[in-house]
Amino acid sequence: MYLLDTNIISYWMRDDKRVIGRIKKHAPVDLSLSTISSVIILSPLLVLIGILVRLKIGSPVLFKQVRPGLHARPFVIYKFRMMADKRDGDGNLLHARFA
Repeated sequence: MYLLDTNIISYWMRDDKRVIGRIKKHAPVDLSLSTISSVIILSPLLVLIGILVRLKIGSPVLFKQVRPGLHARPFVIYKFRMMADKRDGDGNLLHARFA
């Protein structure tokens, strides 16, 4: 028996207000659960990046920057500090190497 022959697929494919209402109710729950799970999964990687930046470049690990957003409305972005600001004797920037 094929899946398309069942009533389940035809039920979910119909344009019914009850089905659309259920999808709208579940979307915020799905978004919040996926956000929480991705933060939990990625947090060890973010900690590792923070440790590497601290060891190679120093502190602070994060820096804050204000950028223009939609309709030139400013928003704040937090980023890992990946560039060194150390200079050699001639005033040229020294590159930090993550090797």
